[in-house]
Amino acid sequence: MTLVRPVWKRVGLLLAVLPVVSTACDAPFGVGDNHERTVLVDYKHDEFTSAFLRFFPKVLTVRAGDTVVFKQSWSGEPHTVTMGNLVDRAVQPILPLLKNGVPPGPPPPEAAAFLKLPSVYSDSQQDNSFGQNVARPCYVDNGAPPSDRTTPCPKRAQPVFNGRQSYYNSGFIPYQGLDGNTFRVKIAADAAPGTYNYYCAVHGPVMLAQVRVQGKDAKVPSQDEVNRQAQAEIQKAAQPALAALHEAQAGKSPIHAANFAGYGSEKVQDVEINQFIPKTIQARAGQKVTWIFVGAAHTISFDVPSYLPIYTTGKDGKVAQNPQTTDPIASPGPPPQDPNSNGPPPGTPPTIVDGGNYDGSHFISSGLFPGGSGGTGYSLTFTKAGTYRYACLVHPDMVGRVDVR
Repeated sequence: MTLVRPVWKRVGLLLAVLPVVSTACDAPFGVGDNHERTVLVDYKHDEFTSAFLRFFPKVLTVRAGDTVVFKQSWSGEPHTVTMGNLVDRAVQPILPLLKNGVPPGPPPPEAAAFLKLPSVYSDSQQDNSFGQNVARPCYVDNGAPPSDRTTPCPKRAQPVFNGRQSYYNSGFIPYQGLDGNTFRVKIAADAAPGTYNYYCAVHGPVMLAQVRVQGKDAKVPSQDEVNRQAQAEIQKAAQPALAALHEAQAGKSPIHAANFAGYGSEKVQDVEINQFIPKTIQARAGQKVTWIFVGAAHTISFDVPSYLPIYTTGKDGKVAQNPQTTDPIASPGPPPQDPNSNGPPPGTPPTIVDGGNYDGSHFISSGLFPGGSGGTGYSLTFTKAGTYRYACLVHPDMVGRVDVR
């Protein structure tokens, strides 16, 4: 059972913000007028704590002169909208390979141009800084963005998208503020009819979609039709994830563990089950409790602060990460990882990191553990009776409780 997300670029640390409350909109689908169409970025399902690493719908048809509104559902995963001629040329050779998701294994030769596109994260496992040429907005009419990832693109007002720009990138869509969770792209009236590819530069080719531009007088699907298509795609993607969740909740997982931090289905590599299973654990004082990490990367963190920003934007515009969300706190931290490994062979016992004793008197965090297919775990021994609430610092709705008697 392989739950590792197979991407051809290291996506690095997944990000989030606390407090651990839902920030989903009551009405996630667009309403729009005759010249606006809304695309959902990610989705928070009402039946399980989730992250959908997709755009909904995957293909949107608009007219030249229309506006595309990208509406992000904040699941804890940051996203970009990244497009332009460089992207179109880079993805053309790999489109046939992506019909059933990103193929596992090393990048094929066809992905060479795609791998040269700017990346949010460094290829170095020790460098978790953000590439400023991707994390910040970047609009390049001709040529390429700065090749040095520490150098941002020249600051400029967002232009209309005319289909001729070489690189057109939102940067991280902000999760709060006046324009929080929204990125608007005005299609130029003189944009040539055609198909324009875009993707999330955090999550790679698994999160690839298209805008099809038609003439300004063409008939295109209404927002209601767009919403119905998006909902149908969401339901189809959610079905195998829900089946896998119910399997784990019933104790029928192929991964032998009592407690899971995250879960997933090998049938949908881009839908994350960001839940602790079970949500409430019953334990005795002096008993060691162990969680096995599955799916996406997560933390196990107790006595978490009420608010813990994952990234900050300095006065100079630099986007920086807050290591408190991903580094271990009062705990040994995750085991070292081989970036070239696909995980331990099947049947290998998981590596368990022992966090020691815990009495609830302080903030403690495991640090960010890789998910994958259950190769790592984390344990704590609760020394006295009480109710211990905990969370993943990466995904804002991923919460649990340990009742110790």
